Amino acid sequence: MRAATLLVALTLSAGAAAQERVTLNFSNTEIDAVVRAIAQFTGKVFIVDPRVKGTLTLTIEQPLSPDQALGALSAALRMQGIVLVESGGVVGLIPGT
Repeated sequence: MRAATLLVALTLSAGAAAQERVTLNFSNTEIDAVVRAIAQFTGKVFIVDPRVKGTLTLTIEQPLSPDQALGALSAALRMQGIVLVESGGVVGLIPGT
C-alpha cells in the first residue's frame, strides 16, 4: 500500500485573507486513508460503512477549497459505487444501491 499524500498550499484571494487550498495526490490508496486526509482538511466528521473497502486513485493538481476537495472525493467514490451522504454535519460513506 502506498502512503497517502495530502499537499496543502496557501493561496491568497484578491482582497481576502488567506484561504486553505489543497492538491490531491492519492495513488492506489486505501479508501479509509483518503477519507482521513480529506476529513482533516475539511474539518468534517466521516463515518465509513464497514462494507466500504478498497483503494482509490485521486489526483488533482489544481488547488481546491475544502468544498471542492469533498466534491472530488464524492465523484471518485461514485465511480466505485460508493456514495457520500451528509446529515447533521456528519458525512457517511455507504455502498450505492
